Amino acid sequence: IIKFLYKQTIIPVLCLISWGLTKNSLQHFKLFIILDFIKRVYLSNILRDLTN
Repeated sequence: IIKFLYKQTIIPVLCLISWGLTKNSLQHFKLFIILDFIKRVYLSNILRDLTN
C-alpha cells in the first residue's frame, strides 16, 4: 500500500531510511527504526483536496 501511495498519488508517505537491532542497550537487542520526517498533514484533508 505504501509503495502504491508513493508512486500513484501526491500523498506524502514515510520513507524507511534504516532499521536494525542494537546490543548496546540495557535490555539487549532493541529494535530501532529511522524514518523520514513528514510535516503533519491529515489524510482526510488531502483526500478532500483531491476530489475538488
